[in-house]
Amino acid sequence: MALFYWGIIADYVTVLHTLTVGGIGLIILGMIARISLGHSGRSLTISPWMAVAFVALVFAALLRAILPMLLNELSIAISYGGSIALWVAGFSIFVLCYFPILTKPRLDGRPG
Repeated sequence: MALFYWGIIADYVTVLHTLTVGGIGLIILGMIARISLGHSGRSLTISPWMAVAFVALVFAALLRAILPMLLNELSIAISYGGSIALWVAGFSIFVLCYFPILTKPRLDGRPG
């Protein structure tokens, strides 16, 4: 937001999408990953696949934010599509990794 107000980035929509795709997306993924582990009685360490999911979201935000400023009209559509695919991939990895965790009893035997 500051880059927009200082005139470094001219497109407010790009700033807003960077904040939502990157910032909010990463916060949501981080919270659901951490809370799912804690509330299922598991260690608070993520799997290597979840690291890939976080990296996918970071690259989705970068692809959405930076490439449209540098490329022509056709490449912008490719940039958006790539960003969408990476964002969906990140959350799909979460679903695949955490579905077994969330559908089984807690490891520590406590209720819940």
